[in-house]
Amino acid sequence: MNKSALLILLTFYFTNNFSQSLVSSSSWSEQKINIDGISNDWENQLDFYDIKTHLMFGIANDSTTLYLVFQNPDEGAQSKLFRCGMKVTIAVKKLKRKATLNYPLPQSGEEDAGPDHIPDMEVLKNNFRMQSIMMVAEGFALHNGMLPVSDTSVIKPAINWNENNNMIYELAIPFEEIYGKDFSATDLTNELTLHVEINAMEKPHISGETTQAPIGAAGAMGARTMSGLNYQTLSDGKGPWYQTQEFKQKFLLATKP
Repeated sequence: MNKSALLILLTFYFTNNFSQSLVSSSSWSEQKINIDGISNDWENQLDFYDIKTHLMFGIANDSTTLYLVFQNPDEGAQSKLFRCGMKVTIAVKKLKRKATLNYPLPQSGEEDAGPDHIPDMEVLKNNFRMQSIMMVAEGFALHNGMLPVSDTSVIKPAINWNENNNMIYELAIPFEEIYGKDFSATDLTNELTLHVEINAMEKPHISGETTQAPIGAAGAMGARTMSGLNYQTLSDGKGPWYQTQEFKQKFLLATKP
């Protein structure tokens, strides 16, 4: 890793540890963000990095919609995300609101995926495009259950990749889905919490079998690399692949300047 990349990563790391303990602010969007898995609308707005999930992310809103973007440059971490699935929860504690989107759902097609597996990115992308046609919504005000991703009238997710194989996940959630149809301007001033979870892979059941699992993503003293995971030999199914990796970020919605 060159010095510039290391400096950027360390900046993300220390900023992330500090910012996630505080209440941050969403960015105001002057126009609706196009949800297409391309981050052009998010220039210089991926303000956060979580070392456990390997996700850079940004939060924005306009007068009607909350927008989220996640970017993952680590191919090994992407393999786990698609194999095990991901949850995005938005909670408004004061209003006792909590809504979760399960997307992408756990996928099949790469049965060899696991801690010691180097993903074929073209296979991973093709499997995703064939399988990720549904999402599961829980706790939203208007639409819940198994929903088609193609229905752009409700919650809108989109995943794509850039030329460097960085995964980009965009999500648009109308305020009506969080607060209900009769929400007020006062409702929008309440603190929200973003909770992101990368699900755990089922632990191996063969007693005494040695497996390879990545280390570093499970704690603050772990791997600092964004271009690959570090590995160690494990015999008990421990390590990030077999744990739910998650983070929380408190924030307030932005108001129009």
